[in-house]
Amino acid sequence: MMKKTIYELAKELNFAPSTISKALNNNPGISEEKRKMIVEYARKVGYVPNQNARTLKAKVSNTIGVLFSEELDIGLEHPFFSPVLQSFKKTIEAKGFEMTFIVSKIGDYKTNYLDYCRNRNISGVLIAAGKSSDHFLDDIIQSELRVVSTDYVTDDVLTVISDNSNGIKEAFAYAHEMGAKSVGLLMGPYSAYSFTERFTSFFKYQHKFNFEYRDEWYTQSESYNFESGYAAMKKMIERCDKLPDVIFAVSDLLAMGAIVALEDSNIKVPEQVSVFGFDDIEYAKYYKPSISTIRQDTKRIGETAANLLIDMLVNDTDYKEKMVRIPTKFIKRNSMK
Repeated sequence: MMKKTIYELAKELNFAPSTISKALNNNPGISEEKRKMIVEYARKVGYVPNQNARTLKAKVSNTIGVLFSEELDIGLEHPFFSPVLQSFKKTIEAKGFEMTFIVSKIGDYKTNYLDYCRNRNISGVLIAAGKSSDHFLDDIIQSELRVVSTDYVTDDVLTVISDNSNGIKEAFAYAHEMGAKSVGLLMGPYSAYSFTERFTSFFKYQHKFNFEYRDEWYTQSESYNFESGYAAMKKMIERCDKLPDVIFAVSDLLAMGAIVALEDSNIKVPEQVSVFGFDDIEYAKYYKPSISTIRQDTKRIGETAANLLIDMLVNDTDYKEKMVRIPTKFIKRNSMK
């Protein structure tokens, strides 16, 4: 069966070809009702975008690379990055692009990120997770490639990031309303901008709500996994004669480890100590007790990063503002009174 063109769709639907193009490329200047009708019809008749024509017009390839700093050892099963990447992948594929992963080593052959991109004709890059000490990232950022990030923040990269501060403000406001008088912090390594923001926001709202705070109520874990949360919480328990009313763990996995450490020490959650996390990973609501947490909108983060990057590639858009904030939401569950 021959593939339909935009012009054939326009004739069949009695619309201008420009209207069809706007609908299929999710561009402004068309009503949502009309866009939905055109997209559904195109899907029904099996329309496939002519990516070669788009690439020729935009002078870019249809390949977008995803990069994790290899030193971070973050896998695709990571409970935050996995849904972000799924949303990103779905969005770019709907617009005729494809996704690949950028590496600096293939077998025994070593290269760098930029050479890898050029050798494979990659035109745009998503830095999903970057480490400041990874000097190969600078090569990518200063190159001709278009770059967005969901984790790595510099003056030269457009970053899509959660509103970390407001989420913590909501959680602290709830704790204050419920009568909490003191707070503690379970922090991880300062490996990303987001975690630094959560650290500074903790102290900002600790002062704002006049919560008691002691140095022994702050513990830093070695990583962000369950085991690190357990070990860090045990360390806090051992050095304190009294625990705070509420403990903020900067990720849900740390919160889960902390809860088990508390309960193994015969400290009941939330009856004696409340705990809340950050992320709202899928398992948080099924945990016992279910985790109160600050929800990141992973679907919207992935979609936004994808749409911005494609706009930069296809329309050569240059964004002056380098940070896009995605709203967060405090989710009350059973780990807090």
